[in-house]
Amino acid sequence: MLFLIDCDYGVSLSSYMRGRLAIQGIAGAQWNSELDVSVKHLARENVDGLDCEIVQIDQFNISSQRTLTGCRLWLCPSRCYLPLKAEHFPYWVSSKTAVAKCHLDRIFEVEHLVWFPEVWWEEAYDKQLIEQASTLKPIL
Repeated sequence: MLFLIDCDYGVSLSSYMRGRLAIQGIAGAQWNSELDVSVKHLARENVDGLDCEIVQIDQFNISSQRTLTGCRLWLCPSRCYLPLKAEHFPYWVSSKTAVAKCHLDRIFEVEHLVWFPEVWWEEAYDKQLIEQASTLKPIL
């Protein structure tokens, strides 16, 4: 999954958002059975002239209910819910400052209602500086 940094479980974003049971039901999916996923709708926002739904996807430990990581996605309904932006939060580093950000700069319609990212960027930040001072310094 393009925008789920460090979260490649071999399933589609829609399956991932449905949680543990949906993920485990897919052949070849790699998932820790002690974890589950929660999804919250946060807001609506315009990104590069396109209306998006902002959702927060958190992974948590089922037994302790401790939230481990989060991913905020800007999903574009008019582009088949393609994520136009993403921010990644390993909560042991920070719950307020993203350690990585991604953005689609250009997408194109391959065929009717099939959209594909053409140009995108990802920027990762020094986790140690975020932990110490909430400072964003890109990793080169």
